[in-house]
Amino acid sequence: MRIQLLRKRENFLEIFQKSISRFFQEKYPHSNEVNIEYIINDYLNIVYPSKINRKDLVDLVSEFKYHPKAYRRILQSAYTFLAIRWPLETITSSESILISMPVNAKERWVFIPGNHSIRVIDLDKNRCFVFLKSGFNNKFIESDANIRLEHAWLKAPEVIQQKNGWYEERRVVGLPWNRLSSVDLKEKVIVGAQNQLSKLYQKTVVNAPMIGYVPQLCNNILSMLDASFSSLSDEEKDIISNFASEVELLFGNYSSDINIDLVSTHGDFQPGNILCSKDDFWIIDWEYSGQRSIFYDALVFDLECRFPSGLGARLNKKINELGGMSDYLKWTGQPLGSNKSYYFSVFFLEDLLLRMDEISVDLIQTKSTALSAYLAELLIIQDMLITNIKK
Repeated sequence: MRIQLLRKRENFLEIFQKSISRFFQEKYPHSNEVNIEYIINDYLNIVYPSKINRKDLVDLVSEFKYHPKAYRRILQSAYTFLAIRWPLETITSSESILISMPVNAKERWVFIPGNHSIRVIDLDKNRCFVFLKSGFNNKFIESDANIRLEHAWLKAPEVIQQKNGWYEERRVVGLPWNRLSSVDLKEKVIVGAQNQLSKLYQKTVVNAPMIGYVPQLCNNILSMLDASFSSLSDEEKDIISNFASEVELLFGNYSSDINIDLVSTHGDFQPGNILCSKDDFWIIDWEYSGQRSIFYDALVFDLECRFPSGLGARLNKKINELGGMSDYLKWTGQPLGSNKSYYFSVFFLEDLLLRMDEISVDLIQTKSTALSAYLAELLIIQDMLITNIKK
């Protein structure tokens, strides 16, 4: 999430400075400090030392150069070059701040703010420290490190050490999958990434009855709605509670003999989280990893679920395309064939729960804004799924 969006949903600068201060106190408790000027570029999502050699920033902003349209690509390439250099830098940067840095941390540390954590890149040692944002839920940063430590064979940045509230990982450099220009390379990488997840599913699969799993999801959604979402409008609360209640009722009436495979999932398997170099790739950002249905990651990717606008139309198109297709999502290890509307329903329960969970902390001030587009699509999706299940 870019800084410009973080500013809209939370008190970005206060949280940023508190988080950095706490991390340095834990990592370097007895170190002397020195004030270093840092520049914040909201669009490029980077906080960098004012005295750093600008060539050191090239890899960190390179993804913003790329666009499928040639004229946009030219403009964005020009922007990423000029925006971090004087004199345009004085216009494109939102502000400069002083950060009290431990003397151990030289002037080649660059900060990348995120949803629940902040990443600091040590350019000298080619490593990263990822630490929790002040006031945010520790479980996401723990999940990010734990799954990679437990499954060290995964093609993901190696976790070097894990402490309370932060971890250290090896730095990897590449472009997101959706920024690749080579069709052949994109195909090779996506197959490789799917194989990685399929192997993870095989190692963690547990078969469970839907009639037990679905009420658990619905109960978690309703409990979280009561506990953390009082700022939503009554209409928004009704959309969430009605969806959970309607799906649970349908499953109670129609799905007593249907089971589902639950596995360890990535949780945010989308093009931006597959990082590619010329000869390798890594699946990054495992903070939403957790046990979900075996089709969860595949549907996040295939339905472009992280972009809510038009999600209902994409689902409708997919349902119509499937017809008698028996090998849809077979790369997961279990094709989504019969009972597809049940599996889609489970997916949207899981996805709604995750979307609520990621913004449940009190410091996020724009819960309604964050959910509004998704809830509008959920109304369409609910009618579609209910109609298909009752057929």
